[in-house]
Amino acid sequence: MADDLASDAAYVEDCRVAAWCERPASELSRYWDAGARQFTFPEGWPEGVEAERYVREQIAAAAPPPSELPPPPPSGPVSRSVQRLREMLR
Repeated sequence: MADDLASDAAYVEDCRVAAWCERPASELSRYWDAGARQFTFPEGWPEGVEAERYVREQIAAAAPPPSELPPPPPSGPVSRSVQRLREMLR
């Protein structure tokens, strides 16, 4: 899934805009279009931002943390009905 996001043009564009939005407020004010009431960011990434690394970091940050739950205990011996079902499925 991470590879899909890294090659998804819309996601990469969202990351580019997010990278611009993380800039200092004084820099952001240059890109505010009061008439359109929206930011108009220039093409490309902000100076000092490596695009591929930034996208990878955004994907990693959005991934759920690894599960810390212990594995379930063994269930014990298999019942006759489960055993018969397994034989039927072979």
